[in-house]
Amino acid sequence: MLDAIAVRPFRRLTLVTAITTYVLGVIGGVVPVTCSGLGCLDWPLCADPLQAEAAILEMLHRFVAGFVSVLVILVAIGAWKAYRQRRWIFRPALIGVGVLIAQILLGAITVWLKNAPYTVALHLGTALTLLACTTIVATAVRTEETPIGDWRHNRLLASSLASALFVFLLILVGAIVTGTNSALACLDWPLCQGQVLPDTTSPYVYIQFLHRLVALITSLVLLRTTIVAWRARERQHTAWVVAALILSLYVVQVTVGAGNVLLKLPLVLRGLHLALASAVWGLLVVLTVLAAQVDKSQRVGHASAADGSLSARSGSAPAVGEVQPVTSQQNVQTRPQGKAMFGAYLLRVKPWITGL
Repeated sequence: MLDAIAVRPFRRLTLVTAITTYVLGVIGGVVPVTCSGLGCLDWPLCADPLQAEAAILEMLHRFVAGFVSVLVILVAIGAWKAYRQRRWIFRPALIGVGVLIAQILLGAITVWLKNAPYTVALHLGTALTLLACTTIVATAVRTEETPIGDWRHNRLLASSLASALFVFLLILVGAIVTGTNSALACLDWPLCQGQVLPDTTSPYVYIQFLHRLVALITSLVLLRTTIVAWRARERQHTAWVVAALILSLYVVQVTVGAGNVLLKLPLVLRGLHLALASAVWGLLVVLTVLAAQVDKSQRVGHASAADGSLSARSGSAPAVGEVQPVTSQQNVQTRPQGKAMFGAYLLRVKPWITGL
């Protein structure tokens, strides 16, 4: 076991790395929103800037990317030296270096191809992957290393993975909306041109409609994840808190997205929309790591059930003090009522609402 004093600097390093990677993603998203991606037509320098303001934002993005590169490499070195037995730390730390290299190359290609929409989407996808790697390491170093249970019987893990997949897809579709200038293809909300399914042949309308459709499906998946986390709140209280925060941020994000359309894309709301999306993605990664950790009580329960099953097969009576497995009929519980869950959710988010 590592000494607590020696672990503390590495924990701080992983936290700073995750936060800085998040900031880098937000800045990288603001660059195309403000049309600053072509402020510098060369890479990695900016010898002939087109506009001073655009060049400043683009170079700020590159400088922060350089700083994040150093942090990611330091985390990988620390994981290599002291955490090779912790796969939740060691593997994402090393994968993060590979993703970082791909991210740098895609950034250069994006500049050379003058911000082609597909390169912007790929660049954003690798940025989200890098944020996931740094977030996994920062979360895992603060939790106990435990074996992963059977994901088929871990509803919270399955729900969080599904939510992460849809949020990832939603952000990529949003990047395509920005890259193709389709943000104002529908000037009303939540309908599009006054219709649920717009009758048009414009590809921009269909891109915007696809973005809203994915957002609707993501809303339902996140709601399902929050319900699953609430049902498991006694065993995984931290996961329930994170799930409630995710749903709250997503509601705010959808509201900001509607404001973008109705207010004709103010820059502040566009930047806030992207920042909230990245925050939801990062918190979903945290939730997935927490859901994958099998708590001790659950492992003890499985072990007791296995011992009881062996005793029953052998025909011998259980030993004195042995805990017999509880049958499904003895463990029947009423399903949580929606009113109670909504009350618990409001109780959890009330401090955040009053603090605004």
